[in-house]
Amino acid sequence: MRPTRIVAACVGAVTALAVAALPSGARPPADAVRAAAAGALATSVGAPSGIVRPAEPSTPPLEEGDSPANPVAKPGYTLDFQEEFSGTELNTDQWLEYYLPQWTDDREKAKAQYTVENGVLHEYLTPETQSWSPLDTTVKISSIQTYNQKHWHKFASSATPYRDEPVFDGYTTKYGYFEMRAKKSDVLGGGHQAWWMVGVDDTSIASANPEIDIVETFFRYPDSWAIEGYGWGSADFFSNWNGTGWEGKTVPHGSPTQEFHTYAMEWTPTELLFYYDNELFYRLDDAPNQEMGMILGIYTDAGSGTHNDTWPKGWDVDYIRVYKNNDGYAGTVAVEGAGQLSPGVPNPVTTVVTNWSAEPLVNADVQLVDLPDGWTATLATPAANLFQVVAPNTSVRTKWLVTPPIEVAGEPFEFRAEATYTLDCPPITVAATVAGRVLTDQMLPASGMTATTDSEHLPTGGEGPAANVLDGNPATIWHTKYRTDSGYSNAWPHWVRLDLGGEATVSGLRYLGRQSGANGRINAYRIEVSENGSDWTQVAAGSFANNGDWQTQTFTETKTRYVRLVATSNHGGFLTEDKTYKYSSAAEIQIMGELSEPAVGHPPAPRPAESECAAAAHLRIGAIEGLAPGKVARVATILKNLGTDPLVDVDVQLSGLPATWAVRVAEPAGNLFAEVAPGAVATTDWLVSAPVDASSAGAAPLAEARWLANCVEGLAEARAAWQVGPGEVIPAAELTATSDSAQSGYGPERVLDGSPSTEWHSLWTSSAGYHDFPIWLQLTLAQPKAVDGLIYRGREEGLGRSKAYRVDVALGEEDTWVRVAAGEFANTAAAQSVAFPPVEVDRVRLVILSDHEPQDADFASAGEVRLTSPGAQEAYGGHEPGARETTTPKACVPPELSLSVTVSGRCVAGRAYLAVRVVNTDEVAATVELSSPFGGKVFASVAPGKTAAHAFSTRLAAPPAGTVVVDAVGLAPPAGAEPGGLAPRAHLTESYEVARCG
Repeated sequence: MRPTRIVAACVGAVTALAVAALPSGARPPADAVRAAAAGALATSVGAPSGIVRPAEPSTPPLEEGDSPANPVAKPGYTLDFQEEFSGTELNTDQWLEYYLPQWTDDREKAKAQYTVENGVLHEYLTPETQSWSPLDTTVKISSIQTYNQKHWHKFASSATPYRDEPVFDGYTTKYGYFEMRAKKSDVLGGGHQAWWMVGVDDTSIASANPEIDIVETFFRYPDSWAIEGYGWGSADFFSNWNGTGWEGKTVPHGSPTQEFHTYAMEWTPTELLFYYDNELFYRLDDAPNQEMGMILGIYTDAGSGTHNDTWPKGWDVDYIRVYKNNDGYAGTVAVEGAGQLSPGVPNPVTTVVTNWSAEPLVNADVQLVDLPDGWTATLATPAANLFQVVAPNTSVRTKWLVTPPIEVAGEPFEFRAEATYTLDCPPITVAATVAGRVLTDQMLPASGMTATTDSEHLPTGGEGPAANVLDGNPATIWHTKYRTDSGYSNAWPHWVRLDLGGEATVSGLRYLGRQSGANGRINAYRIEVSENGSDWTQVAAGSFANNGDWQTQTFTETKTRYVRLVATSNHGGFLTEDKTYKYSSAAEIQIMGELSEPAVGHPPAPRPAESECAAAAHLRIGAIEGLAPGKVARVATILKNLGTDPLVDVDVQLSGLPATWAVRVAEPAGNLFAEVAPGAVATTDWLVSAPVDASSAGAAPLAEARWLANCVEGLAEARAAWQVGPGEVIPAAELTATSDSAQSGYGPERVLDGSPSTEWHSLWTSSAGYHDFPIWLQLTLAQPKAVDGLIYRGREEGLGRSKAYRVDVALGEEDTWVRVAAGEFANTAAAQSVAFPPVEVDRVRLVILSDHEPQDADFASAGEVRLTSPGAQEAYGGHEPGARETTTPKACVPPELSLSVTVSGRCVAGRAYLAVRVVNTDEVAATVELSSPFGGKVFASVAPGKTAAHAFSTRLAAPPAGTVVVDAVGLAPPAGAEPGGLAPRAHLTESYEVARCG
């Protein structure tokens, strides 16, 4: 998130509201919002300099039907951005007055038409408004935005910027509660008004960044609210438009074009929640996960119908505010595979805990809770539900075995997954609710099976691979080949073979035809079983109806390891002049039955207790930046005072790293703090230098903080796991690329051209002959050099992205290769690093062993590939950590309490008594405790000038000599002591000898 513009202090208690996958309090309830003190604003205590109190809004008086403006303060939230449109000018520190000016030939055509009056922004269009850009020759726009850069929102692959626009960064953010109060246009006809967001990750490729249309309401639907979301090629947001549709969804009350109403969106890492006048209106079950900027505008002829001649066209915006949830959006939990649960058998279900923050989640666990009666949930692997650390922007997965009892077949169910972690004490718990209906029949779990086939088309728009029949998604299908470049499939039969994952007793097969038409739906079929995957026995045959419903074929129970559905005709295929293409397809396939040896699980482990959360303070280690061989990385330790007393004489140390590493502090004595007030945070910036030969295995440092709180010694510890990354990237000009397989026009030189959208690809044309795995890509250096890593970027489109790999190196004329690394790449276009110990080489081979989209042929591809070198050791810089004072601070040494003590002996009836007399000669009352070999005595309050006396019976006629100990504590600090000063104390020892009695 960019620097905050305005921070306001929230008032009132946090109102808890359970939200799936979020901490409590994640959305502001309507009643609590309305009840908050109107307009309560305050500069945040301890806020950075430069944060000012915002101007008071000058909202026009309420009209009949208007929804009143919400108070600025929201319980449980902190104001992060505020635009009340006060005064008569637009705040050009926050807003750019031009709409995407890089895409227009005349910048002034993109300038907004607007007024700011009476606390309202009025944006408008007139007949004289020109089309904003040659890219949209008829579209007229009046719009402002909080962010811009050269390639921002490249909405067409052919678009080329007309100019290099400077970056404008008025405000961008990720996650939060976004709120606007507005009155929409009443002109009807073609056009719309919009408040929308676009991701800010710069890109020059055809795919732009995610888009959220918080409001994109067409003029011709005056009583609706249109909401849409689209990923524009982003891997973490919708691949198609999702929302209400452009006609929108009718609002529950009021007239949006005649009255002011509030429109709001809660953006979390996993969902988007939309509110109309503080009431939940719509939900999108996905969310982008990058920073975004805001755009606010009015448009006509922009694909929203033909405009009418009602002019001007305008709308009014009272305010825009953005809030951050005080509990944050650090961690979420999600559940996969719980949609189809079979009765009486263990069903594999996966929980996914994701850290969306820039700091690690510590001591995380996940549990399945509130299971219905009779259900069990165990772990496939012992203690797999516990995670010491979840690194920033990563996910951890836990495989569960969930068993519903056989008697609940066909009944609905609901339970929850809960994840607990520490980001900053106390621990945070997030949850996700799972709901569905238990299947009526016992089915083998799809997650335990694998699918192969005789023919599958290249992955295209959710169709192709046989694995799609097991993914639980009816929208994705297996389809046989149907394009020239992949080879038509014109010979019956076609089959899908299911490996059940172990021997099972099976009794039937369920088939779900594709949902998007008849093409390839299976007509005649047979079902076969096999114990070895080679020798097949037919157990059933028949014909499926031409529809998209589930269809079931049962047969006599039989034990087997493999089941094969064989298609011998279809209901739909393309007919040409000379032949009919014999296609087959399926959306889903299920097998009825039960494994002979069901998986046996382990009880979930409890989350370890955290003593530091109950202590006076909590210490954590932040995310490390730039940890690479020979480089100096930065990391912070963060100590927060959780108690009510100040921490004094605070010392933080970072240790546990290998002896060859250097650890410094960025500022002199930056690890020492004289005092940390209650609730305050003390941060130390560390400089950590790994040597050029540092192992990629990483390190596990220990951070320790020591302090005095109310003169009591305190200690907090934190651990983290660091991975040493690759070093400096070797320039592409120093490398040449070759390979043993390359499609014409997709040669290996493309991995060095600097463009991820141009890729190397192995042969895919059947006439040229496919190349089986392994397939290698070689980078040759201009001269030998130390290399410590490889960076791989997958192709922009997924087919052929590399999966299993190894890295081999060689030096000199001999063709001798040495393996230095191996593993698997994730299925993404993002850069992925492979680190290994530095080695002097002149050739490096990336050897591809498998890909992420299995086909009849083996494919390998890469968008860009680079090598890294440790280079020279950077200068450490920084300063040696300071050492804490070992002497007791003066404030922790209590003043002396003034006492007078006498001890004497006397005889009574032949027995000796010990008489002790203490006079309080101080100015404050005191508690006095006497201790002797013959017992003790406590006087709760001895006033100044008063005496405490007691006679101890020795029960002896002639006791030996000894001592009496007097401990006393004043009941108040002495007069004139500083606030919080210590009460006076005394510890006296008095010797005695008692005469013989008898």
